[in-house]
Amino acid sequence: MDRVAYLWSSALQDACDQLPCNLDRSTVVHDLHRAYGLLDSSNLTVYEPDVSLGDVGHLTRFHDRDYIGRPI
Repeated sequence: MDRVAYLWSSALQDACDQLPCNLDRSTVVHDLHRAYGLLDSSNLTVYEPDVSLGDVGHLTRFHDRDYIGRPI
C-alpha cells in the first residue's frame, strides 16, 4: 500500500482559516478527514510544517519576489 504524508498543525490550520478566499475551509476539510477515518490509516504519517522553509530564500525558488511581497 502507498504511504501518505499529511502536512498539518493547529497553527497552520488556524492561519489557513483566515485566508479571505478560504475562510474556515481548512478546519472543515480536516474535520472531514477525521470523520471519514482518513487520519487513522496505518500508512499515513502526519508532519508538522517546517517554518524555516517559509523564508524569502526558499520561497523565491518557486515564486517571483514581487508575488511574495504582496499583502493578502
